[in-house]
Amino acid sequence: MNIKYQMMIGVKIATSLMFPSLVFSEIPDAEQMPASTVLIIDDMEKKNNVLGGKCGVYQRAPSRAMYYKKSDDTGTNSVLTLKYLKKNEGGPYGNGGWCGYYTVSPEYLDLSDYSKITFRVRAEGADGFKFGVTDKAWEMKGDSVKVNLKNYLPQGKVTTEWQKAEIPMDEVFVDWELIHAFSFNVEGESFIEGGKGTIYIDDIKAEK
Repeated sequence: MNIKYQMMIGVKIATSLMFPSLVFSEIPDAEQMPASTVLIIDDMEKKNNVLGGKCGVYQRAPSRAMYYKKSDDTGTNSVLTLKYLKKNEGGPYGNGGWCGYYTVSPEYLDLSDYSKITFRVRAEGADGFKFGVTDKAWEMKGDSVKVNLKNYLPQGKVTTEWQKAEIPMDEVFVDWELIHAFSFNVEGESFIEGGKGTIYIDDIKAEK
C-alpha cells in the first residue's frame, strides 16, 4: 500500500472517531485507483531527467557532439539542443566515428504497461537520426536497439517544424520491463555524407 493511500485511510478513521455522525463515501482500493496514462521521462527542464537520471552526449572521434537545455521561442519551455559534427572517415575504425545524446534511468524502468514512446522533434541539417532503446541486456553490451526516426513522424522525415514522434513499443525488440536508457543517434549508415547540424528534442514520454 502506498503512502498516499495510507494517509487517506488514516484521515478517514480519525475523522470518523471525532465526528461519528458523518458518512464517508467508500475509499477505492489502492489497486483499483487509475494509473497514469503518461510517464514523463525527460522534459528538458533540468540538468537531469525527470526520473533523476543522468543525461549527456556520447561521441567517438573524429565525430563530435554537444548539448544544452534552454528556452524555446516561447520563452516558457526548455528544449534539448543537440549540435553534432558527423565525420565519415578517420578515427580508430576508419568510419569517422559517431555521436549522440542519451538519457538514463537511475533504476531499471518497467514500461510494460505502456504502448508507445513519444517526443517532439525538429532539426536543422541532415535527416538520418536514429532513436535507441537500451534494456538490461544491451546495457551490458554498451549499445542499444535502434530504429529510424523518420519512420515514426507524420511528415516521414525530420523537418525544421516541430513534429510528434510516436514509436510503438512492439516494434522495438527489447525487454520493456528492464529499460536502462534512451538515445538519439548520429551514425554513419544513416548519415552517408556526414555533415553538421542541430536537432531539437522535447518531452520524451511513455504513453498508454
